[in-house]
Amino acid sequence: MFYRISGTICGWYTTSSIKETESKAEGYFNIVDADGVQILIYGCKSSISSATDDFGALGLEIGDYVTLEGTKYSYNDAPRARASYIISSVKTEALTTISGALTAVNGSKLDISGSVQAVSESGFVLSDGTDAIYVYTGSQPTVAAGDMVGVKGFKGSYAKLPEVSSPTVTKTSSGTVSHAEAKDLTSGEALTAYCAGWSKIEYVKVKGLAEWDAENSKLNIVVEGSDNKVV
Repeated sequence: MFYRISGTICGWYTTSSIKETESKAEGYFNIVDADGVQILIYGCKSSISSATDDFGALGLEIGDYVTLEGTKYSYNDAPRARASYIISSVKTEALTTISGALTAVNGSKLDISGSVQAVSESGFVLSDGTDAIYVYTGSQPTVAAGDMVGVKGFKGSYAKLPEVSSPTVTKTSSGTVSHAEAKDLTSGEALTAYCAGWSKIEYVKVKGLAEWDAENSKLNIVVEGSDNKVV
């Protein structure tokens, strides 16, 4: 079965036998559409008339937009497209502000900078003093709170919240972290209203009962009058 797909290149596909250089040359990559749905393109030519695996001749990068046709199949129940060829492609410019990243469609190319506000075991919060976004590294970041960094990647989302995916992080200097004024969520009504419209990272002040979740190794803050919990 043949199908046509449009989306943004969001990552090169690599295995023990397929290296990144081969992926870029012969077209092994993931694309993501505006709804955040991803699919693997397992080999792709530059055009329908191409007789060779010459995808690399197009010079496309992560964040560029493509429309292609390919043969639909699945591997381990995951959909793929193979024997594909490019119908059209658009080189895109990177967004350079966090505000732009927050409202961009998934897969948009990003080149943003700011200060590290907080660090988790799989990413960190980046702020430019006006807006903030989570940078997903997938493992313990090498940066610390207060560092000034530049981040290149693409717009992604997790649990419907925006993030930077597949980032390349460059530290430019160290400093002291300063946070924006926190929103007051110390009442049940305030927490419920906030969670109903939560769409990005913000700093909050919470006052409630600490409740340890041993099964998931998490500390919940329970605010009287709300069914929501802060983890």
